[in-house]
Amino acid sequence: MTPIFSPANHRKIFLVFLGMAFCSLPYSRFSLSVSLIALGINWILEGDWRSKLNRIKGKVSLYVVASFYLMYLVGLLYTSDLHSGVSELQQKLPLLLLPLILSSSEPLRVKEFFGIMIFFLIALVLSTFYSTYLFVGNFIDGSSNVREISPFISHIRLGLMVNLALFLSFFFTLNPPVTVKPYIRIIFLCVSLWLTFYLFLLQSLTGIVVFFATILILLVVLMVKIKKPLFRYISLAVFLIAAISITGYLFIKIDKFFVRKEISPEELPVRTQNGNLYTHAPDNLQYENGYPVWVNICEVELEKQWNIRSNLSYSGEDKMGQPLKLTLIRYLTSKGLSKDSVGMDNLDPIDVHLIESGATSVIFREHKFGLYPRLYQLLWEIDQYKLFRKVGGSPFIQRLIYQKAAIQLIKQNFWFGVGTGDFSKSFNEYYAVNEPNLNPRYWFLSHNQFLTQWVALGFIGLLLFLAGWFAPFIIERSYKDLLALSFMIILTLSMLNEDTLETHIGVSMVSLFYGLIVFGQSHKRIAQNGRVE
Repeated sequence: MTPIFSPANHRKIFLVFLGMAFCSLPYSRFSLSVSLIALGINWILEGDWRSKLNRIKGKVSLYVVASFYLMYLVGLLYTSDLHSGVSELQQKLPLLLLPLILSSSEPLRVKEFFGIMIFFLIALVLSTFYSTYLFVGNFIDGSSNVREISPFISHIRLGLMVNLALFLSFFFTLNPPVTVKPYIRIIFLCVSLWLTFYLFLLQSLTGIVVFFATILILLVVLMVKIKKPLFRYISLAVFLIAAISITGYLFIKIDKFFVRKEISPEELPVRTQNGNLYTHAPDNLQYENGYPVWVNICEVELEKQWNIRSNLSYSGEDKMGQPLKLTLIRYLTSKGLSKDSVGMDNLDPIDVHLIESGATSVIFREHKFGLYPRLYQLLWEIDQYKLFRKVGGSPFIQRLIYQKAAIQLIKQNFWFGVGTGDFSKSFNEYYAVNEPNLNPRYWFLSHNQFLTQWVALGFIGLLLFLAGWFAPFIIERSYKDLLALSFMIILTLSMLNEDTLETHIGVSMVSLFYGLIVFGQSHKRIAQNGRVE
């Protein structure tokens, strides 16, 4: 095939749309799709098939990835939902095409790799600036729904991208792939610090856990790789300090959560200051911020005073769809206030706004940043499940149910799974029969990519997936580069807690970064001709 444009112009088109794909990740499914389609079209129109075939000839790592994708095709043979199966193949297509395009194309020059990553960093940083603007405008006083500051994509996906970008900018600070002036290194350092701060502002528990886990794993790797005893001991010391600090923080916060104010039923007041009767349920062990929830409640006074203070009805819902009166009762409890007119008088306009937005505890006002609000929410969910078997609206408990469902489905279809198009339907059928208390709007997959693969394609499919994921990384020796290793750790950890490959943004993010570090060969040493070997 004769190229439509000159090789140089095809190369420019390749670089433009590859960069556009990376820049689209934090923003737009549409522009991301356009970029990936354009990459494919340009690759076809470029021709030069002899050179492309020579580059992939004997490339075992590419064949391993292709065999994994082939398993999806095989899964169509025994699926009952062919339409969903074809849609699944279409969604997973970047996992096959991007490695193929990157490995068969002319290897990236170091400056090309550096430029593409710079554009990704700029795009992501601008996204975090806009997100921070939303936070300042809507959540600066605190909120339990701060994840809404990610308006374009899932806050979990954004948290993972922030991790990728902050480690990228940090490594560029220490060892940029091209020669840069000192002030550029300072800018990279500022970017990495900003993204670290933003990660805690976003309060994505998955992102924060991945951040700390990646640091600890990298420190272990450094201890193994470093030959000089002094630096090895320094790495060990940093690892121990980090591990002890994280463990100590968790113990302190968990202990604080379970400190409870004891109550004596005989000492509970009978009437409010206005003479209205209280209701008490001291046997109900639900607590909020250490205070018992179901004591000192006078709904007559609560309803009257709330409807004066707010346009949202006391008997209606808050902005998160929760019964507003329950949100109000929990919030008052968290401040140690009685649930009556006196308690209402102690709420300022910010408190009222937070209750309207769905904040159930003053914790979300007192701790606007960091891990503790998410940790508090997680501990509260666990406590409610232990006491009342409450499931709905609890992400952590739901994940346990999702993984239990996956294990049951695996037992029934161990070797070959349910088929490429049936795994989503199989989960729904399981929930309908076995989890009647779980609202259908919370019927999801396992939230563990490895378990989801096992359900869909069986043990054989899981083995091919593991081979397709880890073998190319090892075969191409990508593990020797700490930046590539950081990317791999982040992406792998994300799959332990999310169905990362079951969304367009997720599968594209994985395909782009994995394709770049393994098949784009951007991590390897610079040859004399300025290309990456």
